[in-house]
Amino acid sequence: MIWNDTTKELAKKLNTDFVTGLTEEAAAQLLIETGPNQLPTTKKKPIWKIVLAHFIEPFVLVLIALAIIATVIGQWQEAVVVFLIVIVDATLATCQEVKAVASLDSLKKLVSSQAVVIRNGNKYDIDAKDLVIGDLVYLDAGMFVPADLRVIQSYNLRTNESLLTGESTLVNKTAEALTEKKLSIGERTNLAFMSTTVATGSGLGLVYATAKNSEIGKITTLLQEEKEPKSPLTQQMSFLIRIISIFALLLGLAMFLLQFLLIKVPVASALIFGIALTIAVIPEGLQVIVTVSLSLGSSRMAKKHAIVKHLPAVETLGQVDIICSDKTGTLTQNKMTVKKYYLTKSVNDSNAFKKQTKQEQLFLDCLVLCNNSSVSTNKTVGDPTEVALMNWSETLNFSTKKLITKYPRIYEIPFDSNRKLMSTIHEYDKEKYVFVKGAVDNMINMCSHALINNERVGLTAQIKQQIVARMDEMSNSALRVLGASYRIINNKQDYSNVSEIENNLIFLGLVGMIDPPRNEVKASLVKTKKAGIDTIMITGDHLNTAVAIGQELGLIENKTQALSGNAIDDFSEKSFNANVNQYRVFARVSPEHKVKIVKALQSHKKVVSMTGDGVNDAPSLKAADIGVAMGITGTDVAKESAQIVLTDDNFATIVDAIEEGRNIYSKIKRIVMFILITNMAQVFAIVVGAIFGWNELLQPIQILWINLIVESVIAIPMSMGPNNPGLMLEKPTNRNDRILTGSWGFIGIVSIILSALLLLVFHYLPSILHEDVNEGFIYVFVIMANAPVFYAFSFVSGANTSIINKITWKNKYIWIAAISAFAINTFIIFTPFVSDAFGIGQGFCAVDWLICIVLSTIPMWLLEMYKGIRFLFKKWFKKDVAVKENNVKTKFKKK
Repeated sequence: MIWNDTTKELAKKLNTDFVTGLTEEAAAQLLIETGPNQLPTTKKKPIWKIVLAHFIEPFVLVLIALAIIATVIGQWQEAVVVFLIVIVDATLATCQEVKAVASLDSLKKLVSSQAVVIRNGNKYDIDAKDLVIGDLVYLDAGMFVPADLRVIQSYNLRTNESLLTGESTLVNKTAEALTEKKLSIGERTNLAFMSTTVATGSGLGLVYATAKNSEIGKITTLLQEEKEPKSPLTQQMSFLIRIISIFALLLGLAMFLLQFLLIKVPVASALIFGIALTIAVIPEGLQVIVTVSLSLGSSRMAKKHAIVKHLPAVETLGQVDIICSDKTGTLTQNKMTVKKYYLTKSVNDSNAFKKQTKQEQLFLDCLVLCNNSSVSTNKTVGDPTEVALMNWSETLNFSTKKLITKYPRIYEIPFDSNRKLMSTIHEYDKEKYVFVKGAVDNMINMCSHALINNERVGLTAQIKQQIVARMDEMSNSALRVLGASYRIINNKQDYSNVSEIENNLIFLGLVGMIDPPRNEVKASLVKTKKAGIDTIMITGDHLNTAVAIGQELGLIENKTQALSGNAIDDFSEKSFNANVNQYRVFARVSPEHKVKIVKALQSHKKVVSMTGDGVNDAPSLKAADIGVAMGITGTDVAKESAQIVLTDDNFATIVDAIEEGRNIYSKIKRIVMFILITNMAQVFAIVVGAIFGWNELLQPIQILWINLIVESVIAIPMSMGPNNPGLMLEKPTNRNDRILTGSWGFIGIVSIILSALLLLVFHYLPSILHEDVNEGFIYVFVIMANAPVFYAFSFVSGANTSIINKITWKNKYIWIAAISAFAINTFIIFTPFVSDAFGIGQGFCAVDWLICIVLSTIPMWLLEMYKGIRFLFKKWFKKDVAVKENNVKTKFKKK
C-alpha cells in the first residue's frame, strides 16, 4: 500500500526525485501517456430526446394509435381529447426531468485549477490538469490539494477531508510510513487527497494518483456505474397501465369481431364501438393524475424544508423501510460541544463549571488563551475543537474577547502532529505564563506537578494513574479529550526552545467534547420506529464515537451491533448481504462501503433511503431507492445525486417527508381505484349491453367526457386534501406488493354493482317514466357522469372512515371539485347545441334529471354501508381474538 512505503521507496517506485521532482521532459511524456488530471463529465441529454422518450412509452403509443384511428373514421372529438392528454402528460414529465443536471460536472468543478509544482528543482505554478504521477507538489494553508499525494514533508500540515469522509475534524498529516495494511481514508494520515483543502501548515507531497484514479475520481467512476433505480410507484404504474392497455385492446378487438362477424353490424359502426370500448377501459389521464399528485405533494414537502428534484421520489419516501443516515450534521449538530471536565475528584458536567477557584480560573483561561479560533454573534472561525472551547466559555458568560484583550499573547508554539500540543505565552498576573493544551498522553509526560484543590503538588504515579483513568472514562464515552497545563517562566528564557518551554508543566485538568445529537432526533426516531422504519447510522467517524452516539439515540444496545469499514472488507458479498441486518451502526466507511451497505439492504427487498452531504456520499445517494442530500452543508455533487434536498439539514425533516410520501401513496391508490371502478363499470355495462343487443348504451364522446370529469375535475383535487396522521402508525407498504394488491375484489364488486345499476336504468327507467324506450342511454350517461361526483367523497375519507367526519367537511378542494363537476354536467345536459353534441334531446326534463341524481347517489351509500360492516367485523374479530388469547393465558396459568 502507498502509505506503507518510505519516502525513498516511493520515489523509486514513481521514478522521481523527492528533492528536485521530475524533469520537464519526463513530465511531458507522462502527460501524453496518462492524459490530463481531469475528471470525466457526462453529456447532457438533449430536450428532444427527453420528449421522445415519453412519446415512445407503450401506454402513450396505444393512445396515439387510438387517436389516429378515431381521426380516420371521423371521430375527431375523441381524437382531439386523446391527443391533448398525451401532450399534457409529456409536457409535465419533460419539465420535471429538464430540472436535473449532471452530477459529474460538479465533480469537475471541485478540481483546483492551479498547483505549485517542483520540477528540475524549480518551484512554479502550473495548471492542475497538467500534473502527472511522480510530480513533487508544494502545499500551503488555504490551497486545494490538486491530486492524490503521499506527504513527504509536513510542517503542522492539517487538511479538511470532510468532502470525502463527512467528518469536519481536521486531519494531521505526517511524512512517516504507516505500518497498518488496512486503513480507511480518514486513517491514511500520510496521504492528501484531491479537492480536499489545506487548513494549516505547509508541506510537500508526491503525486501517486490523478484524474479517475484519485479517490474523488473513484467516486466519479462509481457515479457512472450506478443507475438510479426506478421508484416502486413508477414500476407499478407502468405494469398496471401495460396490463390495462393490453386488456383494453384485446377487449376492443373482440367486441369489434363480435359485432362485425356475429351480429353483422357495419364495419364502421363495429370499429367505432370497439374504439369506444377500448377508450372506456384505458384510464387516459392516469399518468397525468399521478404526475400532478406527486407535484402537489412535492409542493407541500417544500414548505416542510424538503425540496423534491424527481417527482417519483415523493411516493418512494412513503415506502421507505430503512433510513441510512449520515451522523455528522444530520443526527448530530455538526458542532463540537464541551460536555465534561475534570479537575480534581471526578468527571463533571460542563454546565456545572463555576470558575470560582484559582484552579478553575487558570483551567478555563488556558483553554481560551491557548486558542486560535474566534467566536462572535455573526461568525465562528477556526478549528471545530478550539471553537467548542470558546463557545463553552461564552455559554458560561465569561467573555473570551475581554480575556484575550486583558492577557495579550507574546509568543506561540504552534501545534504539530509529533508533539500534539500547542503553547502560547502571555502577560498574566504581571508574570510570563505558558499555557499548554493538547493530547493528554504527551502532556502528562512533560508535567512535574499538578494543581489540586488550588495547591501545587508533585505529580506522583498515583496522581498520573488517576488522570489517565479519568481520561479513559471520558474516551470510553466517545468524548474527544484535551489536557490543559501551565507554567511560569522568566524573561531570559528562549521562547523558541520548545523542549525548554514545554517542560516542568503544572497539570490543570481535562476537558471532553463531542458533536452531540440534535435535540429533535430522538422524538423522530421514536416516530420512525412506530412507523415500522429502521434507522441505520453510517459515518466516517471512529467506531467508539459512532457507538456512543448510536447508544445515546437508542439505535443500538451494545457494540456488537456496530461494524467498521475494515470489517466489511472481510466479508464476501454473499456473506455481507446475509448478515447486514445484524448491524445498525457502520463506522470508518468509504464511499464503496456505503454503496455496498445500501445494496446489501436492498437485497432483502427493502426500500432504502440514504442521507449525505459530501462527495463521498454521492454514489450511495444515487444507488439508494431515495437519496436525500443536505441543503446547507451539502456539496453540489451530493445535492445533484439525490432526489430530495433538505433545506434545514434536519433528520426530523426526513420523517416529515416520509409521512407526506405515505399520504401521497395512499391518495394515489384511492384515486387509481376510483378511476378503475368508473371505467370498469362502463365496460361491464357496455359488454353486457352488447350481448343483449343494446349498442347505444354509451357513445364514444360520452365515455371520453365521463373519463375527463372523473380523471381531471374530480381525481386531481382528491390528492389535495389534508393528510392522515394515522398512516405513521402502520408498517411501510411492501415493495413487492402492487399498488392495488388486495383491492381487486373490492374494485370488481363495486364496478359490477354500478354497471348493474346502469343496465337496470337503461332497460326499465324509460318505461317507468313513460318515455321512449330508446332514450335509456340518456339516463345512463347522466347517472354515469354524476355518480363519481358523489362516491368520490367515500374515497376521499378513506376505507376506515365515514364521509360524516371533520376531514371531509374541511376538505375544501373536493367540495369545489364536486360542485364544479356537478355544475358542468348540468350545463351540458340542459344547454341547447351542447346537449345535442352529447346525444341528449330536448325532451329530457328537470324531473328526469332529479330522478337520475337520486339514483347517482346509490353507489356512495353502498360504499358507506360496506365501510360500516367492515368496521363492525374488524371490531368483532379483534374482540374475539382477545378473548381467545385471554383463555389461553388462563389455561397456561392454571397448569
